[in-house]
Amino acid sequence: MKQITILVLLFSINSSLFSQTTSVRDSIIKYLIHVSEIDTICSGKISYYYDGIYIVPIKECKTNVIGIYRFGANTDHGNEFVCIINGTQITILKGSIEEDIKPILDFFDENKGCFKNDDIVHCLKEIIEIYESNNSQKVYMRW
Repeated sequence: MKQITILVLLFSINSSLFSQTTSVRDSIIKYLIHVSEIDTICSGKISYYYDGIYIVPIKECKTNVIGIYRFGANTDHGNEFVCIINGTQITILKGSIEEDIKPILDFFDENKGCFKNDDIVHCLKEIIEIYESNNSQKVYMRW
């Protein structure tokens, strides 16, 4: 079910994210390599990975290229990660709601005109679900 959901989300990604500079995608790819979600290849070309990752909006501002996104590698058992994209600047969150709540709320506070209170609640719920899913995979993988 998760794979089908991800595939549906991949096809419904807002086109504004694809039009972003490659530096955001490249930063995400480098991060996924760093945390061993994708393997390093010999050629070293970052563009090789473009089709192997996904970046899906959790909440984004329709007028700007800013928002909170989930991302990861297109694998069966990989973790999902959360980042804040503000133009060409990317902040990858730590994966703990206790640590990430402040940057998330700061982001929404700085961009009040783009998001409603319901958007904030929806975003927080989805991020918590991502983190819980990642944690349950870690417990499962230990056995």
